[in-house]
Amino acid sequence: MKFLKYVEGKRYFLILFIIMMSFVTLMMMVSSNKEQLVGNIIYTNLGCIFLSSIYIITGYFYHNSFYKQLNELINSDEKEILEAVPQPQNYEQELYMELLKKSP
Repeated sequence: MKFLKYVEGKRYFLILFIIMMSFVTLMMMVSSNKEQLVGNIIYTNLGCIFLSSIYIITGYFYHNSFYKQLNELINSDEKEILEAVPQPQNYEQELYMELLKKSP
């Protein structure tokens, strides 16, 4: 899985992040001390961007191993695909695997 494809899947998280940071910035502008306003806004936004980036990047590496194993399985000539499917990493993947096992 390519990183941009993963980020595209996280678009709702990114939209929520932008809305929340806009709200926080607006509240800081309205209620903050004018002397330290710019520094506080930059500090807060950069800190939140850094933490969100760590969340996105670690999530990508965590899920990427599962998708690599699936791609290898798709490209292989193995007959018993369901037995070779990697272990699901979350509940959604678990449900998809159960559905696949039920189908003939």
